[in-house]
Amino acid sequence: MSLSTSGARRLFASLCALVAVGSSSNCANPPRSEQSSPKFESVPAGARVLPTLYIADRFFAVPITERGDSVTLFLDTGDNSRVWQTFAARVGLHPESTRLNNAGVLVARLPDFRVDRAVPNPSLNNGRVIVTPPQDHFDTLMSTHADGQLGSDWFANRVWTFDYPGHRLLLQSDTALEAPAGAHQAQLGFPTDSTGRRVGHTPHIVIVVDGDSINTLFDTGATMWLPNAALRAVNDGGPSERASSIIWGWMFARWRQRHPDWPVVENADIATGAPMIRVPSVSIAGFEVGPVWFRSLTQAPNPPPAPPAGVPVVRTRVNGTIGGNVLRNFVVTVDYPRSLAYFTRK
Repeated sequence: MSLSTSGARRLFASLCALVAVGSSSNCANPPRSEQSSPKFESVPAGARVLPTLYIADRFFAVPITERGDSVTLFLDTGDNSRVWQTFAARVGLHPESTRLNNAGVLVARLPDFRVDRAVPNPSLNNGRVIVTPPQDHFDTLMSTHADGQLGSDWFANRVWTFDYPGHRLLLQSDTALEAPAGAHQAQLGFPTDSTGRRVGHTPHIVIVVDGDSINTLFDTGATMWLPNAALRAVNDGGPSERASSIIWGWMFARWRQRHPDWPVVENADIATGAPMIRVPSVSIAGFEVGPVWFRSLTQAPNPPPAPPAGVPVVRTRVNGTIGGNVLRNFVVTVDYPRSLAYFTRK
């Protein structure tokens, strides 16, 4: 989908009016980067451009149901798929009880969408998503302008291109995809059992900061909400709600001890109250980007033990996440079946 800035503002406002739950502060002041697909670029053979909005370095799917309902679904590679009960009632879904991961849940299939404004069903869980009220502060804040989210069970077993500079999300064909010209290839890790069998579909990627290799979650949905004091401290002209990257608390403390000159903002996130730190440079897939702000996850575990000899870093426990405030520099093709990512810098 391609929209002018004014057109995107009108669509964003109409979506907010349709799906707002609770406070509407984020809708009243939509982020500055809400426009979607500002460039008219060719579509690779076999690829499909999905209907999305690009908002503060994150992607939101915006399909339309066959009966004309506008839908907004946050796209989050680092979490599962779920839609809010209010949305299910609005579009006439009929949830059923089942068990997922040894827990009883309500699930439903997404509604039928117009062919020209459709998104696919999840590739797992028989194409169904969890139906639930917002579960935490993150869900509550996101529910002010989204009907739910599509996560790892939606992305799994497919090949995607996140064109951050072009504000486009492409679903590639199932055929083997050649590496894009000039791309840097990176290995992805996934949760596995003791035999090496994949048991989860949240991708991991290794970054390097301050000489340390860090296994991180590839997390298109990582988001934070900066309070006014933090916005003034950052002073970058960006919105309160924005893409973020996260680092576990023990690594945050290490960076702060090693580099007292790296800027720190206390109480930087409305949802968690966590601080954030600015690192001068991040290496990802052989590219250097920076500076980058990382929010601390203070409840995270202590440093993991060293992996056994011969075990790749990408199979060890993650120690943070990489989100849109880093990924916005790249066109990233994520090949879930082959555990590969291709990064191209524009």
